[in-house]
Amino acid sequence: MDATIASPPTHNWELLAQLALQSQRRPADEGVLVRQLAMLLQRHLGLPWGLLASGSVGQERPHAAWGLNDGVIARLLTDTGVKVEPNVLCLPLQVGPLEVGKLWLPTGKATAAEQFFLSALAAQLALLLQHYRQAPPVPSLPQPRRSPRRAEPASLEATLESVYEGVQALVQAPALRISLIDDTNGDLRLALQRGLKGRKGSRAGSMATWLAGQRLRLRLHDVQESPLFLASIGSDNQLVLAGDVPVRAYLGLPLLVGDELVGTLELASAEPGSFSAYDEQLLAVMTEQAALALYNGLRLGRATRQLDSRMEQVQALRRISNQLAITLYQSEMLAFVLEQACQATGATHAVVALRATPPDSSAYPSQAHIVHTYLPELSQDVVRAMEVRRSSGHGHTTTANEPEPQDYLIAETYGYSADDRDVLRASLVDGRMLSVERAIQGGEPIFASDPAADERAALRCPTARSLLAAPIWYQASVVGVVVLCGPQPAMFDSDSQEFARAIADQTAVAIGNSQRYEELEQVSKLLQRRVSMLKDVLEISQSLQAESNLSSVLEQIGYSVLESTDFRRLVFYLVEQEKPHDLRAVSGAGIPLEELKRIGQATMPAALARRYLEPRFQLGRSFFLPSEARTMLEFGLDTSAFFYAVQEDYHDGDAWLPQDRLMVPLYSTQGQLLGLMLVAEPREHRRPDRRSVEPLEIFANQAAIAVENYYLFAERERRIAE
Repeated sequence: MDATIASPPTHNWELLAQLALQSQRRPADEGVLVRQLAMLLQRHLGLPWGLLASGSVGQERPHAAWGLNDGVIARLLTDTGVKVEPNVLCLPLQVGPLEVGKLWLPTGKATAAEQFFLSALAAQLALLLQHYRQAPPVPSLPQPRRSPRRAEPASLEATLESVYEGVQALVQAPALRISLIDDTNGDLRLALQRGLKGRKGSRAGSMATWLAGQRLRLRLHDVQESPLFLASIGSDNQLVLAGDVPVRAYLGLPLLVGDELVGTLELASAEPGSFSAYDEQLLAVMTEQAALALYNGLRLGRATRQLDSRMEQVQALRRISNQLAITLYQSEMLAFVLEQACQATGATHAVVALRATPPDSSAYPSQAHIVHTYLPELSQDVVRAMEVRRSSGHGHTTTANEPEPQDYLIAETYGYSADDRDVLRASLVDGRMLSVERAIQGGEPIFASDPAADERAALRCPTARSLLAAPIWYQASVVGVVVLCGPQPAMFDSDSQEFARAIADQTAVAIGNSQRYEELEQVSKLLQRRVSMLKDVLEISQSLQAESNLSSVLEQIGYSVLESTDFRRLVFYLVEQEKPHDLRAVSGAGIPLEELKRIGQATMPAALARRYLEPRFQLGRSFFLPSEARTMLEFGLDTSAFFYAVQEDYHDGDAWLPQDRLMVPLYSTQGQLLGLMLVAEPREHRRPDRRSVEPLEIFANQAAIAVENYYLFAERERRIAE
């Protein structure tokens, strides 16, 4: 038994759908059901062995296995622990605290997705086995039909009608109503009524509430002469017969299974004294069986709803998986995930927030990075708010071992109006969203019933009475959170929590796909630029042999630089032959001719150029002078030769500023400085790195060859003329 659990492919989730269909069939006995389930497991899981058993240790247990001998099966069935061997995984099949069976499989290292699949599989099998035990048996021989409802499956509606017919057979009551406990919130609600006013599903009246609270029978000869102890419960507005005839006689009984309240049964009549003590005793015996039948009907309905909910969740996960294969844009995928999550859980509003810093970077991101990666409409106000929050540590100080606080931005919403969506998107997850921050900090899903008013206001969802927040894990860190809001208290349970965890995993896949796609796009653009650069270098090399106008050659090189790199402005400064202590602008690209002529009228001191080329500013063979170091470096020197710029000013740490300087020196073959190539205004507003300056250095080398050839050609012409 050394096999490992195989990674469940997407089609394995079809096993859950097959199990749901199995619930609609009823084999002759439980052993046949167990064998059918084992065959489904063997076919879909693809594991070398497995064992499924119903019941518990000490009982006669129907079981079915594949790939195991009788000795191993016997040892597993008699085991009282979780594992009999280190390589055997035992999954208890439980419905609440009740264990209805066990599933044994070969163990192995399971991923989060595999663990979720196995837990979903165990829950589905448990519900099937419990549903089989609760449903009525299939009769082996034809039996007389006592009621048009009796031979049908024990649905809640059929059971209610059967109870009504049974009561009418014992006591002739003009009016009757049955109220049942709502398992979602514990309220007593009207389930069936005959001859009384009231709407199905509404809250039960005060008389039924008294019966449920006291758990006592109540028989009134005349309601208008009620005893004093009933005066405190007030009048029952629903205790009115059809046609607005007042109720005079009343008989009410609680429906109990052991100590558990199922609901209430009430009878009413317009004639005083319609119900006798004998009727009360007779119905008391009958309601014991009625309560048990309704209890089973409620459990069956609950199990059916759970199966339907699981099916809807599985279908939602399947649709998301299919969408992941065809959608690579992050915003579209996030919107689709939120839509499917709301449809599967009944939530009305949903948001997803993403971390503003990349997972592999502890540095604060530039605005340009956030705009490019997350939200193009991110405003300067949000960026400044992030800076304030970061500097203040979100209101607390961090220790040496505590991670830096992170900012999370709401990236996508679902279920909101256009105005609320515009307000929420690009807003920060702040301290008012307590449940959301708990999920982010704890790394586990959090569901809250009746969230605080501040949290509802921050999420712009005043109708929210339940909230579920699931963190998004990616690359071993929390990169975001999915938040679902529902209109009913206690709307989310442990199943919803596990589904939200799966949704968060799918969201992480969507984020990863989007980032990989973006990286591939960047690589594609880079390769295209490299191809264009090589083509331009070839054309420049050819023009060096035929073109005698230095300004035209430098202009061609300049426009090739702008096409092949991220920069939008370029100027060539050359050392003047007659005045070696000055440099002058002779050509450029991306600048109006009038501006180029204007800056060419002034000169740049060679002393300033030498300061720019200090080793501390070196970046490869280029030199980058940040604006914060420029003031001291240029003090006392004329900088009027610097060129025209129209870039807006950004205020975060990594953004390119208008006063930044990036230049590549032009050297002759003998190492003599011939001039400088200055570039500015990157399209993505990012300061340069080593990779971004490599193309500049290639073109600068071509420009240096052109300048040196021009000077050598001019010197040769001068000598020929002499």
